[in-house]
Amino acid sequence: MWKKVEKTCIWQDGLDIPLVNALEANDYAVLDGKQDLVAPLNYSPITYGCAGLIPADKTWDKPYSPLFKYSWSKVYPALLEAQKVNESNPFDGIFMKYSNPLTGGHVMQTMGASMQLLPPGFKGKAHKHTGSFVYQCAKGKGYSIINGQRFDWKERDIFAFPLGLGTNITTYQKQKMPVCLLLMICL
Repeated sequence: MWKKVEKTCIWQDGLDIPLVNALEANDYAVLDGKQDLVAPLNYSPITYGCAGLIPADKTWDKPYSPLFKYSWSKVYPALLEAQKVNESNPFDGIFMKYSNPLTGGHVMQTMGASMQLLPPGFKGKAHKHTGSFVYQCAKGKGYSIINGQRFDWKERDIFAFPLGLGTNITTYQKQKMPVCLLLMICL
């Protein structure tokens, strides 16, 4: 069942299609009609998205996480709480990964996702990435220096860091709220 929502929603799909194509592992079927609802609405986040609690009487034998919905209403407060008890990393601020609640590993076998909280006035130290990183600014605004060139970004912008080039992330000094960046990476 589709529910009409009157609020703004940002949906960014991170797909590992290039890897799947390279491995010639594509397989899909076109559904003719509607898919049957086999679990109650929000079953996954309610069952597996609690504070470290997982069902004792359920088994999960899939190679990916049973949880794929991470609501901003829970993620942002968790980042703010983490900031209270953790030192900000000089490269990435408060850096937390989305994880499989059953294993603690990545949500998917081929892709990882993380969230960064950068305090107001944060100036990250320059560093290089060994993989391809795609960011989406979930809150606030700032800029990145990539190979000596400045790139400004703001909430809802999507940007990527090229492989192997020196980069750093900076938030604007006048901003009173922290910046949050969603990061996706191929594993």
